[in-house]
Order: sequence, then C-alpha cells, then structure tokens
Amino acid sequence: GAFESPALIWTATVFMTLGGLPFSVMILFAVRGRLDALRDPQILAYAGMIAVLSVVVALSLRLGQGESFGYALTHATFNIVSVVTTTGYASSDYTLWGPFVVVIFFVATFLGGCSGSTSGGIKAYRLVIIFGSIRSGLMRLIYPNSVRPVRYGTVAVDSEMQRTVFLFVCAYIGIWVFGSIALAATGLDVETAISGSITALANVGPGIGPVIGPAGNFSSVGDPAKIILIFLMLLGRLEILAVLVLLMPAFWRE
Repeated sequence: GAFESPALIWTATVFMTLGGLPFSVMILFAVRGRLDALRDPQILAYAGMIAVLSVVVALSLRLGQGESFGYALTHATFNIVSVVTTTGYASSDYTLWGPFVVVIFFVATFLGGCSGSTSGGIKAYRLVIIFGSIRSGLMRLIYPNSVRPVRYGTVAVDSEMQRTVFLFVCAYIGIWVFGSIALAATGLDVETAISGSITALANVGPGIGPVIGPAGNFSSVGDPAKIILIFLMLLGRLEILAVLVLLMPAFWRE
C-alpha cells in the first residue's frame, strides 16, 4: 500500500500473473517457442477471469467512487490478480469500495490460478471441467439421446476425472463450511469467520472485514482460531483428498 507508482504496480501485476501460469507451459513457450502451449484452456479461463473481474471492479470504482478510470483499473487489476493468484498483496483497502466489490473479491478468493503454478485455490482447470460437465448435463436434459462428451480443449475428459474434480470441489466447500463454523465457535464475527476460513484454505492472505481485511491482520485473532487457520492453510497446500483419506479409519484397517 505504500507504493503509488502506476509503473511499479503494473510491473508487480504482470509478475503475479505469470506466477499463476503453469510453469510447464511457460517452459515450452520460453525454451521451444511453443505458442500453441498458451492456448491451454485453463490459461484462457484464468486470463478471462482476471480480465472480466478487473474491468467490473474498475467500472464500479469509477462510477461509485469517482476515481479516474486509469487509477481504478490499475488498483482493481492489481488487487484482483493478487487475490486470484493467492499472492497476498493489497495496494489499498478494497473493502471500502462498496459491498458489490467486496462480494467480487470474496468470490475471487475461491478461484486460484492454473494447475502447476505457485497459486492455491480451486484452480482454473477444475473450473473448466466443472462448467463443461454442467453444460453437457444440461444439454442432455434437452436432448436425452445425444452424446455430449466433456472436453478439455480437444481432449475428452473421462468420467473418472470428472468424478475426481467434483469430489475435490465438494470436499473443498465442505472444509470451508466446517472451518467457518469452527472459527465462529471461537468467538469471531461471521464476516471474519467465513472469509478467514476460505482465505486460509486457499492461502490467499487477506480476508474480508476490518479485522483480517487488506488493511488488517490476524494478530488480534485468538490462539484457538489460529490453530484452526494453521490446519486450513496446511490442508489447502496439500492434496486435500489424500489428506482426507489418511484421516479415515478405513484407510488404516488391514
């Protein structure tokens, strides 16, 4: 927040965006000049999410706060990219930009960057498969006898991969809900509990509200809540399904 230079902020935005890209694709592009690697569906989804959310927030800031569009787009893009890539930086307190913007940032906390990047969150490739599965399912309701394979680019996604993705997302949402309830049980307010649970699970950094928002920190959060947040942060950085399997008694039975 101490840096006001647009050039510096945009430079940081570019490198945060690169950090959210899959490193394998970046190597193919940098070493072999493979431009086709950049057409990975998750990269297109990732870039599209950032572009749409940044423009929407910038327009809201321009119309609602009266800021110049250049200033609005600079800070909107920086903060959206920071949240989506789970980098943890903030150039200003975006919770003061209105409830509409706060909801957008809260939703962005779930998203994450690409698979094979430094980012946390649900990840763009899972979102691509989920929306493809939903679209295919809706089309089969209209045309019951049609064959509607789910595709990731030009590759058909088998039913086992779809099942794994939906299982991951269901577990992710379930852990977030459980974490929110557990944090609320320690005495935290609803806003802090709900946003604290997801920001820890996704390893984003700032949450929502005056306590853990971009202008706050976790220093005032009690030790029981910190222990819950530690567990959520570790779980979010590990393979969730593998950890949940380890916690099941059936796994340890002969």
